[in-house]
Amino acid sequence: MGRGDNADYVGYAMDISIYGYLPDYNFYPYTSVLISQISQIVNVSALEVSKYIPSLFIIIYMLAIYCWAKSFKQGYNFITYSVIASIPLFFAWFFATIYYMLISTLMLPLLFYILNKNTDFRYRILAIILCLVLPFTHPIISLILLLYLICMFFEETLLDHKSYKVSLRLIMIFLITSSIWYLAQYSLTKNAIEILEQAENSLLMKSSGDTTLTVATGYLNKLGYLTAVKSLIIMTFDELMYYILSFISIFIIFKNPKKDFEDLKPVSLCFISGSIFYIFLFISSRAHTPYRFINLDANMIFAPLLLGYFMVFLNKQYRKVLNLIIIISVITAIASLYQSPITTYPNDQFTAYDISGGKWLLDSKSEEIPTITLLSPLNRYSSLIYGSKYSFLHKSSVRPWSSFPADASSFETGIFPANNTQYFSITQYEKQAYSTVWKDIGQFNESHLTSINSCKNVYHIYNNQEFSTYLIRPCELPRN
Repeated sequence: MGRGDNADYVGYAMDISIYGYLPDYNFYPYTSVLISQISQIVNVSALEVSKYIPSLFIIIYMLAIYCWAKSFKQGYNFITYSVIASIPLFFAWFFATIYYMLISTLMLPLLFYILNKNTDFRYRILAIILCLVLPFTHPIISLILLLYLICMFFEETLLDHKSYKVSLRLIMIFLITSSIWYLAQYSLTKNAIEILEQAENSLLMKSSGDTTLTVATGYLNKLGYLTAVKSLIIMTFDELMYYILSFISIFIIFKNPKKDFEDLKPVSLCFISGSIFYIFLFISSRAHTPYRFINLDANMIFAPLLLGYFMVFLNKQYRKVLNLIIIISVITAIASLYQSPITTYPNDQFTAYDISGGKWLLDSKSEEIPTITLLSPLNRYSSLIYGSKYSFLHKSSVRPWSSFPADASSFETGIFPANNTQYFSITQYEKQAYSTVWKDIGQFNESHLTSINSCKNVYHIYNNQEFSTYLIRPCELPRN
């Protein structure tokens, strides 16, 4: 349970259970509804359900890869190699949490398997149902799925296939559903317009402000090139290797005169067009943070099939090399499963102590007194514990009015700089982050954070080993 958006995602699911409707700001409600319904059916909290939802979808993803490979009717070896190639956790940073973009991505192999079986009328109905559902999972994945469907349709039309996996009617169903939903959601529409404007400015060589690329460049400059490259390799070794091998496989597929694997050409075109689209968004828009684009690439769902073909095509002695690459990819994927000092981030998962400490503060604090924080805003705790609507209704109380002092040396005067009464919370996460992972930045260290206890206008009111809360009174700093 990371301290980021997924804390709000749990809150979205709780909102549905508590109030019985979707809040306006929840513009990807599918997973919220699913968590809420499971929570009510099995009578456990949405927080508990959200811990197991990723595992459920990983199982669906692996089974779908197997079924999808089997639907190509290319033989047992192709199926086996495709399943083996799907073992690395391509979306490692997000696998342990309920990121809605991840859940949406893990559903895609199931849709492509159904499309491969659409000669059966029952599978056509399932394809329509999924195309009606997917627009409500995540806007970026919905957009890239539309691109995949269009690519498959044009490939089948140009080559005059006897049977169509993707019809124009299916594309229109998906497009109309997506359009109605996006137009009904002001936030989605506004974000889409901003992305288009950023892309237009980038194409016209105008200044487009911050894009994902410029943000990534900023990270690189702060971390230093050596640290940034090391972190990138650890995070993305599996994706980089699979991209290289997939493009080699695509080259062989299109060059091979035999038509044994002709049905893999649509997969290849989707992989190429989707990769170009991702690069375009990364360079020209601020659609997402750099690490989410890098470590949550929906195009990787096609890689296991392309590597499965590559395995079949290779001689037996070269397959050992490919198997070794897959093993290394698995190891590096596990190494980046949780954000850690290896990847320049501390482990930012909520702990049981964090949640109990956050609950104590929410239940005990005065509504009129704001809370300042370092890396763990109180509104994340309130969403996780009481739902996102609670955070919205108590916005003035749970959102910080001011920032933590940037100059930690001010604590040495024995006074915490404050113009008004406020609460301050600090967790073991912040102490580890600043004292070990980010120590080279030189902003704070553990002694700076510990010295807060000695400030005469600071009162330590709660501690449970990992979560501490202080009440800070206004006090004038001594004049020089």
